[in-house]
Amino acid sequence: LLAGRANRISIILSTNMNRDQLDHLATRLDLSRDAVEESLRFTGLTPSLSGWRLFIDAILRWVGVATLSAGAIFFIAANWRDFGLAGRFVLLQTAFIICIGVAMWRPSACLIAAPSLAVAFVLAGGMLALFGQSYQTGADLYELFISWAGLALVLVAGSRSPIVWALWWTVLNVGLSLFCGLHGQGEPAWRLVSLGINPELATLLILPFTVNLFGALLLQHLHARQSSPVAAQWLVRLMFAAAFVYGVWAGVLVISGHFGERYNAAPKASGVAFLCLLVGIVLTVVLTVLRRRDVFPLMVVSGSAIILSTVGIGSSLHGGDSGLFFLIATWIIISTAAASIGLMALHRTWQADAPPDVSEGPRE
Repeated sequence: LLAGRANRISIILSTNMNRDQLDHLATRLDLSRDAVEESLRFTGLTPSLSGWRLFIDAILRWVGVATLSAGAIFFIAANWRDFGLAGRFVLLQTAFIICIGVAMWRPSACLIAAPSLAVAFVLAGGMLALFGQSYQTGADLYELFISWAGLALVLVAGSRSPIVWALWWTVLNVGLSLFCGLHGQGEPAWRLVSLGINPELATLLILPFTVNLFGALLLQHLHARQSSPVAAQWLVRLMFAAAFVYGVWAGVLVISGHFGERYNAAPKASGVAFLCLLVGIVLTVVLTVLRRRDVFPLMVVSGSAIILSTVGIGSSLHGGDSGLFFLIATWIIISTAAASIGLMALHRTWQADAPPDVSEGPRE
C-alpha cells in the first residue's frame, strides 16, 4: 500500500504543478515535513541558486532600463543651455533610433528586445515633451500622456513584454486621470465624445473605469487560454485594481451626492455612472466565477462594495455621535471578515478543482 501510494504521489508530482496545488495535495494526504520538502525539491518549486540569479538578473536589468531612460532625459534637461534646439532633438532621436535598431537586431531575444523597446518608449515621451516645451504648443498635460500612449502603441505591441505593457498602461492611466479628473469637464474634446453633454465628474470617471476593466477582462481571457505572453497574472490583477479605483471614486461621488447634506461639497453625480459601475461589477463577478481560476477580481469587488456601503451608511445617517462611529466600525469588521472567509473558501475550492497543468506552471 505504501509503495502504491508513493508511486501515485510521484506520478502526480511529475506533472506541471504549482505551489498552491502542492500545498493542497500535502494537506489532503497529510504529508510529513520531510515529505513536503522532498516534494518541493522534486517539482522544482524551491528556489535554487540559479533561480535566484535569474531573478536578480531580471531585477537589475529593468532597474538599468529605468536609470538609462531617466539619465537620457535628465542629461538633456541638465545641459539645456549647452545644446541648441536642433541638438536636443538630435540627441534624443539618435538614442531612440539606436534602441529601435538594437531591438530589430535581436527581435527574438526578449532579454535584449524588450528592454530596448522600453527605453525607446520612454524616449518617445521625452521627445513629445521636448516638442511641446520648445515650440510652446499650449497643449494640456493630459494631451501629452494620451498622445504618448497612442503614438508608442506600436513599440509596446512589438515588445511582447508584460512589463512594457504595464508601463504603457501607467502612461495611459495618467493621461485619462488628468483628462477626466482635472480637465475633462468643459473640454471641447469631451463634449464632442459625449454628444454635447457636459457631464459631471462621476460620469467622467466611468471612461477610465471602462477602459481598464475591459483591458483586464481581455487579458484575463488570454491568460486563461495561454495565448499571449503579455497576459501575465500580475498585470491582470494590476488592471483590475486600477479599474476599480476609478469605479469606487465615481461610486463615492454618486452616493455622497445623493444622500444627506454632510457631503454637499461633492458634485451631484449622475445615476448613470452608478449603473455603469454595477454593470462592471456584475460582469467581473460572472466571468471570474465561470473561469474559476483567480479570486483576486472578487477580492477587489468585495473591497469596493465594502467601501461604497460604508460611505452609504455614513452619508444616509445624519449626526456625528459615537453611535454612528460604532455602527460603521461594526459593519467594516463584519463585512471584511465575511468577505475574507468566503474568498478563502472559494480559493481553496478552485485550487482543488484546478487541473495540474494550469497556465501558471511551476514557480521558482
